[in-house]
Amino acid sequence: MLRLLTDQEIDILENNGCIAEDWSRIKVGNGFLPENVQRTKFYGDIRLFGNTGTVLLDGVVATNCGVFDSVLHNCEVGKDSYIEHVSMLSNYNISANCVIRNVQRLAVIGETSFGNGVEVSVMDETGGRKIPIFNRLSAVVAYLAVFYRYKTDILKIIQHLVADYVASITTTQGFIGEGSQIEGCGNIINTRIGECAEVSQVISLENGSINSASYSPVVVRNGVIAKDFIIACGSVVENNSHIERCFVGESSKIANGFTAHDSLFFANCQLENGEACAIFAAPYTVSMHKSTLLIGGLFSFFNAGSGSNQSNHLYKLGPIHQGITERGVKFASGSYILWPAKIGAFSMVMGHHYNHPDTSDFPFSYLIEKSGQEYLVPGASLRSAGTHRDVRKWPKRDERKSTEPIDSISFEWLSPYTVGKCIDARNTLLQIKKQLKPVDGYYTVEGIKIKTTALEQGIELYGAAIDIFIGERVERFGKPEPGIADSWVDLAGLLAPKDEVNHFMALMCNDEGLTIAKLSKMVCSLHAGYDEWCNEWCGAIIDSEYGSDISADELIRRGAEAKIWLLKMVLSDAAKEFSPASTVGFGMDADTMEQVNCDIENVRGALEDNPLVCSLLEDILTLETKI
Repeated sequence: MLRLLTDQEIDILENNGCIAEDWSRIKVGNGFLPENVQRTKFYGDIRLFGNTGTVLLDGVVATNCGVFDSVLHNCEVGKDSYIEHVSMLSNYNISANCVIRNVQRLAVIGETSFGNGVEVSVMDETGGRKIPIFNRLSAVVAYLAVFYRYKTDILKIIQHLVADYVASITTTQGFIGEGSQIEGCGNIINTRIGECAEVSQVISLENGSINSASYSPVVVRNGVIAKDFIIACGSVVENNSHIERCFVGESSKIANGFTAHDSLFFANCQLENGEACAIFAAPYTVSMHKSTLLIGGLFSFFNAGSGSNQSNHLYKLGPIHQGITERGVKFASGSYILWPAKIGAFSMVMGHHYNHPDTSDFPFSYLIEKSGQEYLVPGASLRSAGTHRDVRKWPKRDERKSTEPIDSISFEWLSPYTVGKCIDARNTLLQIKKQLKPVDGYYTVEGIKIKTTALEQGIELYGAAIDIFIGERVERFGKPEPGIADSWVDLAGLLAPKDEVNHFMALMCNDEGLTIAKLSKMVCSLHAGYDEWCNEWCGAIIDSEYGSDISADELIRRGAEAKIWLLKMVLSDAAKEFSPASTVGFGMDADTMEQVNCDIENVRGALEDNPLVCSLLEDILTLETKI
């Protein structure tokens, strides 16, 4: 219960140098000590709860909770919170056990929805794919809204849901969650801050939500400028980063001077040093280098090398061009692509590409440019140690702690989505081999050259991927009944049959009582159907690729045999890291090769002790028992 101040308490407050516009508009709770409120000015309606506790400042100094040397306007201060040297604290409800000190201004001005409803011009900087952001925005919902513009009802439904949600949370009063610490900051305007957040030494935060939670705090610190933003739980934005009109997903990190505008970053992204403009960064998008620009593109399970850049502007109708990189793509250092372009899943891009390549029919490939000519090495990433290291590390690096994460992520690298592409790619290569004649050892397809030996190995690699996937699924679930081989899509991390996605959208359109919460549950249900639909797909592929009479044991044996063959190539690729060409510079000033090798081992360890190599060797031993 709150009560009015007593005359004695008012006297103590005035003796402590406090001033009130109207003492009768100040109410206090049980455990309120006027002695712990000093040199503070009060305006409007003020509610002060108990302040008998102590707080540890800078981790070492214990001091009494209370309000000191500050100006408060229309505020509530929760139990055992500490406020000191805040030049203006206006229109905020402060929860219990918060620390707010050395802040220039923390205020809500007028009505605000804390960044919810802000429109982000993702992919197309001119606004052609604009989407409103909100606290529970998932990669799947964003994907449908951004890329399915030919499904006009879907965007309208999402816009309507967001508008209703924004209306429900619009307020004139801000909120700081329990246990949060806000220290050494400039202006924080119209920003909602959740539980246990650390906000320190920021320059400016304006019109945003920091959706911190006790189980997964958010950190925003050290020179950050953010405007029109939402930051999901578990994320870090720090060290002079600057974001504007951005959504930062769960457990993502933006750091070290990274700048971004009109971009969406979903779960477990990591962006440092470089720049992003109008990008759709699906889960596990990574860019770490100062010279790297990501612009106007879709990225997913992606890694950008130093100096990798794109262009979305042909100096005709503006920055309207977009690029699609399917999941697992890597850009090598110094790579460049002139959008529009589309790069197939788990591919590596090297060199400068001006001819708008589309390699989406050839997953797991290398796209290389030399002297203006583009070359494709089909399936090459399947035998790359880097690919196998990546697919093992992604699930381990899922930092999300929520029991109900916002993004639904399928981690499978071999799935109906990628293996379906492998089947089509193998068949395409067989057709090329049959219909075209190589010239000087190369086939040329739509201006891209494929070496004859690369084509032959691509056919083998894609065949191995098919055998591996089918064999592993049959071993886990048994041989399925024949099903329907629907094409699959990747909804920015969630894999599903296209027919099921269409059914999902039909449910959205027909549900008059649809809410954001209900939509989130529908996305989870779509994600949960993976194994059932995958088994149906496998049944159809077994029937068409192997024949219905083939036994489960034979499928498992073929898969094991193919994987052993592939993993031995991966081991060979990993061994290149210990070759003379890869160890130049080791053994500085050494006199013997023994000293050089000792230096290599002390720095890198022995090849046979490498965690990936050990894992691959264990896999091979296990697989050999199945053939």
